[in-house]
Amino acid sequence: MQLSRLARLLGAGALGTVLAATAPAALAGEPPEGVLDADFLFGYYDQDGDRSPVTGGVGTEKLHVYSPVLQLAWRLNETFSLSADVGVDQVSSASMGNIQSELSSASIPASDQRFFGTLRAKKKWKSGTWGLTVGAAKEYDYRSFSYGIDWGLELNKANTALSASVRRFDDAIDLIGIDGYGYQGPGLPITTGSGDRTTTDVTLGVSQTLGRRTVGSLELFLSSQDGVLSTPYHEVVLGPFEPGAVRVAERLPDSRLRKAVALRLSHSFSDRLVLRSGYRFYTDDWGISAHAVELEPHFRLRSEREVWLFPILRFSTQAGADWFGTPGTFTGTETYYTSDGDLAETTTQKYGVGFTLNTKPGQTWLGIFRRFEARAAVYDRDDGLTAFSTSFSFGWTY
Repeated sequence: MQLSRLARLLGAGALGTVLAATAPAALAGEPPEGVLDADFLFGYYDQDGDRSPVTGGVGTEKLHVYSPVLQLAWRLNETFSLSADVGVDQVSSASMGNIQSELSSASIPASDQRFFGTLRAKKKWKSGTWGLTVGAAKEYDYRSFSYGIDWGLELNKANTALSASVRRFDDAIDLIGIDGYGYQGPGLPITTGSGDRTTTDVTLGVSQTLGRRTVGSLELFLSSQDGVLSTPYHEVVLGPFEPGAVRVAERLPDSRLRKAVALRLSHSFSDRLVLRSGYRFYTDDWGISAHAVELEPHFRLRSEREVWLFPILRFSTQAGADWFGTPGTFTGTETYYTSDGDLAETTTQKYGVGFTLNTKPGQTWLGIFRRFEARAAVYDRDDGLTAFSTSFSFGWTY
């Protein structure tokens, strides 16, 4: 099944952090040894709550996601490199299996697998770089193909870095109804076949050395989506909310424009204390706006290797979409309506801890590993949804 918006954001986001943190070349800044880096990553995400959109904004939101990933990076020479990652998300969801439970066993699995892979090529010319990316993903009711281009430029003796990227996602989505087949509600047409969705993401960034111990960055994000943006098996309970109330499939616009700006600042107070902080503002034309603040003070431990321990703190608030309502809010005459809690007004807090270890050239850890990272965090959303994520990675260089 298509993972919930929150699960994708939190679960995949946690694993993505590890992917970024364990990218080729040791974080200590030493020249890389060998030409091939291999990293094995594993992420786990668990959530629970009682506002499932699959059953109209009520009922269990319990979900488990296991995500093993293999990442490879190959430096062919000083100017050209290739990288690839392949993985699978094993999803087990009580709410997915509750799509009209009397029928779901015949058509909707309570567990699903998402297979995905990405291939990247990067070429350096003088102080600039160009990159190409292609990828694909597949789930029970969802298939995606992506491609994109990246550009980077270093200026001012590498104290200033500019970057830009464009990504395009072409998705095909099976139109499953709220009964697990094609039913959308009384008087609504039966859905058949599949629908299309396209997403174009543009990201612009600048990073600047602000002092001997301080680095700041600014990132602008713009995303345009068109096609099937509602989830046809998400229910909306029409009012009044009572036993036997009419249920229909959610209806959302077929286009969406998303914008965000992110500011990040890293300051080294000493060789053993580095504070990483960030702020992000998001808005879209569905009426959602969000603010997020995060802090990660990194403490270096005494070791012959580079070892860091850091708490993870994040706080975010979100104004809900114009078309969100709790069960029983809508009459069915509205143009759009949804009871998906991920589109509601919410406040979320995240608390966690992380650990990283990087070796210097000639060193290993436990005899074979060149790098290691582990993270764990809990999430608490004010509508009752709670979540836990953990991830770890081991890296080798050949």
